[in-house]
Amino acid sequence: MPYMAVYSSAKSGLSCFADALRVELLDCGIDVQTLIVGPVKTKIAENGLLECHGELGGEKGSNAFFMQIKRLMSASRAAELISFTLANRTPESWVIKGASLPVMYLYSYIPATVKWAFSPLLKRFVNNVDKAIKN
Repeated sequence: MPYMAVYSSAKSGLSCFADALRVELLDCGIDVQTLIVGPVKTKIAENGLLECHGELGGEKGSNAFFMQIKRLMSASRAAELISFTLANRTPESWVIKGASLPVMYLYSYIPATVKWAFSPLLKRFVNNVDKAIKN
């Protein structure tokens, strides 16, 4: 994700860590569940801190990424899906609204193809975020 390098790499690392734990703890009767949650409508983008110490987020800085997303899942719907997943002891679940879900699945299995197919869209997205930051 553009402007989300640290966040994305941490999320990816935790997912790999959970996959390894799931296998290591299989004989111990311990379930390891991974929830991959997409954008949820919260005040995180508004209240997040920017690069400058103490400066609040909003439409500037790295938080501009969230402001560009039009269709966010409601927090109540996300909570409902997460509860369902936990109750059913699903090893890995994706809680993402709309057309993002098939793209994320494809990216998991054929990342190079998805990167190639979506590179023009990502370039346009980055340009829009850059404009939002500069304005």
